[in-house]
Amino acid sequence: METIKLDYPVDFEGGKLKEIHIRRPKVGDLVAARKSNKDEAEQEIAMLSKLTDIPPDTIQQLDVADYKKIQEVLTSFF
Repeated sequence: METIKLDYPVDFEGGKLKEIHIRRPKVGDLVAARKSNKDEAEQEIAMLSKLTDIPPDTIQQLDVADYKKIQEVLTSFF
């Protein structure tokens, strides 16, 4: 599990989300994301939601700089 500290915290469950914990994906996570009829960006958000236990709409609130850090961790798993 990796922890990503956010430079720009977002509102989450009545407080501020300051860091995100992301677990390594399983093959099933990848298959589930690809089976959805969504575009590549939405598939990635769906997978990140599953790996972090954070709803997709909260992930979409992240600052682009923080999202890029999360993408880098996700890419490192592959």
